[in-house]
Amino acid sequence: MDRSMKGIGLDIGTTTICGVVVDGETGEVLFSRTLPNDTGIWEGAAFERKQDPEKIWNKIQELLEEMGTRHPEVDSMGLTGQMHGILYVDGEGNAVSPLYTWQDESGNQPVEEGKPLTYGEALSRETGSFAATGFGLTTYYYHQKKGLVPKQARRLCTIGDYIGERLVGSSQPSISPSNGASLGLFDVERGCFDREKIEAAGLKASMLPRVLQGPALLGRVCEASSPQKDGRALYAGVPVSVALGDNQASFLGSVRDMEDTVLVNVGTGSQISLGTRRFVPDSPVELRPLVQDDFIFAGSCLCGGRAYAALEQFFRQVLRMAGEKESGKLYGQMAALLEETKEEDSRVQVDPRFCGTRENPKQRGEVTGITLENLTPQSFIRGFLWGMAGELYELYEEILPRLEKKPQKLVGSGNGIRMNPALQEAFEKLFGCALQIPVHTEEAAYGTALFSLVAAGKRQSLAEAQRVIRYQ
Repeated sequence: MDRSMKGIGLDIGTTTICGVVVDGETGEVLFSRTLPNDTGIWEGAAFERKQDPEKIWNKIQELLEEMGTRHPEVDSMGLTGQMHGILYVDGEGNAVSPLYTWQDESGNQPVEEGKPLTYGEALSRETGSFAATGFGLTTYYYHQKKGLVPKQARRLCTIGDYIGERLVGSSQPSISPSNGASLGLFDVERGCFDREKIEAAGLKASMLPRVLQGPALLGRVCEASSPQKDGRALYAGVPVSVALGDNQASFLGSVRDMEDTVLVNVGTGSQISLGTRRFVPDSPVELRPLVQDDFIFAGSCLCGGRAYAALEQFFRQVLRMAGEKESGKLYGQMAALLEETKEEDSRVQVDPRFCGTRENPKQRGEVTGITLENLTPQSFIRGFLWGMAGELYELYEEILPRLEKKPQKLVGSGNGIRMNPALQEAFEKLFGCALQIPVHTEEAAYGTALFSLVAAGKRQSLAEAQRVIRYQ
């Protein structure tokens, strides 16, 4: 009896690390496990955001060992994870630094004390390309200028590239255009790093990983990197695809019809993504590589779900001020309050850019339109939710003139949307169409599992692989 086609997807997020096993014929998630990414490194400069790559590797091994006991035979393995961040590896492929995540603020540090020019701004001036703090090559630029690049370092890469390299036993990391573009100074149209600009900024192009195009394989899981079970190397020989950026993986794992769908995602941050089969040189938002000749418009908001989390924390602080004992998270009570009360036309207006933007880190959010009538908890809750949805809708309106046709479908992903019916309603009213939510919950891990089946030759195309996606 033939077994079903199965793909593994591993998602190394900022706060969690997830593994899924997907049935490539039915779309069913056969296994799903999420571990906390509690690998943070807290010593060092206050503006640094670091994680321990060895601890992340150990968590991947834990996931694979549990998967292997339940689903020992799979056809492929895919990787995705947090974009923009980097770590350094030596000539043998060993990590010689922490992972500096996308939240690292080295690029926001002043080049000269007391003067406004930051390292990110300096790199942007030198190259003529936008270099935000948190972008991997901005972080590398800061390290290079400050003499902080480890002496043993021979390459830099994302955490997904590093885990992939270790799984297949390679000494050098490889990167997909989706992750490569997230580091900055990347020619999206040609699908390669802009080496001339990189060298002109005093950085070493030799530090860059090799770029792999299309649904490509890194290699096969080697026995030395396989978790062991009863003296057997689990998953040894399984093909491993090149790591995708989590935005692109989530898009592939959520959307069945790439050119007719708007994808909104709300997690720690928030994003709006739309697919296109042509390069758009004057894109009003970031145009990111997807796979081969496909791209996605990606509009990102730094705060996203963190804005709603900040409001929940504010309510808890009010309770403590009133002498109430700590009662845990208040999200359930906030949702119940909205269900019990009608929506006010005069809700407060919230601009949720409390963390600034990539282009202007110093920008701040606002709460306006406050009256004596709407100075209520429910008005603030609705105002925050509509502000979060509205920020993404504004980006959509900027993208729309660059599209060949107006999308007719709206898909939502991320826990911020799944767990908040009032936010779903805000999106539906703003976009004027029903919001569909995938049946599966770990969209990025799911998407990279489908991608890996294509890379391993088990599916002819991504469009074919994506036909198994189902919505609630």
